[in-house]
Amino acid sequence: MGKNVFLSCVSEKADHKCKAEELYLSPLFQKSLAYAQTLNPDNIYILSAKYFVVDLDEEIEPYDVTLKDMNADQKREWVDNVLKKCEEKGINRDDETVFLAGHAYLDYLLEYFSNYTVPYQDAGLEGIGYILQWLDQQIGVELASQIDFKFNEYQKNKNRNMKSKLMKLAKMIMKLAEIETDKGVLIYEGELVEGVEVFIEKEGEFVPADDGEYIVEDKTIVVAEGKVKEIIEVKKEPEVEETVEVIENEDVIVDEKPAENTINNEEKDLRIKELEDLVAEKDAKIAELEAEIEEMKGKLQMSADKSPKEKMKEIEEVVKNNPALKYFNTNK
Repeated sequence: MGKNVFLSCVSEKADHKCKAEELYLSPLFQKSLAYAQTLNPDNIYILSAKYFVVDLDEEIEPYDVTLKDMNADQKREWVDNVLKKCEEKGINRDDETVFLAGHAYLDYLLEYFSNYTVPYQDAGLEGIGYILQWLDQQIGVELASQIDFKFNEYQKNKNRNMKSKLMKLAKMIMKLAEIETDKGVLIYEGELVEGVEVFIEKEGEFVPADDGEYIVEDKTIVVAEGKVKEIIEVKKEPEVEETVEVIENEDVIVDEKPAENTINNEEKDLRIKELEDLVAEKDAKIAELEAEIEEMKGKLQMSADKSPKEKMKEIEEVVKNNPALKYFNTNK
């Protein structure tokens, strides 16, 4: 006679198709698998709420189905499908069988197996915490610690990815603006004016910008208590003034060496007039551009009732409760 071990599936899964033994990520499953391997069975199978009976190396898609949500009739139907899968896979229900699973999986299934043990129940274990402690003792502290460490790293990466997705969603919904400074990117809502809250992105969250001066190409933004205290415009001298200065230098040369001067007063007055016209033309263009900028600013909608940080919390709540945004849900 052979020996088979059945493990129950768990809710914490990878987000992509892979081998079943790699799909289920929680310490409960991974430690149960490690313990099952110490029993030296002929086969190890997974009892799946969706796929019924799965081999360890069988590639399957992630899913969100659990027996805990099924009523009695649905569980009996699930058991019928499990028995069919056992027949398809050539599993002999008279073989020695070990079930590492809870009541939800076994209440209607055990009666169809003649030679079975349920270590969790035999040890009087109730609750995941006690089962994990028992498994740690069975597989050893070193291996148990490795499994815990790997899962914790997965959780950290998952949280970072989740926060990054929420940040992108928040920026899209709130239409946040950004400006690159010498100290990094400042994030704000609406128009960058005195009194507006400014933030930086840190580890996937909005946090108030530190106090200090943030320099960009044409201005210095002074931040105090997370808000813009002052915006100091950096004025550049018009290029035409440099041209005028060159002409004045030429005048000096003419004064020093009158004999070499070939420009009479009329020609000089004409050139000065041309420069004045050029300056006037540029001033007109600058005024036109400033008018267009003001018009564009008027079209921007600025929401001042709540800060981006408060809206982020609302967005997280919406994402958590809205089935249409399951892609952003952390509870998978």
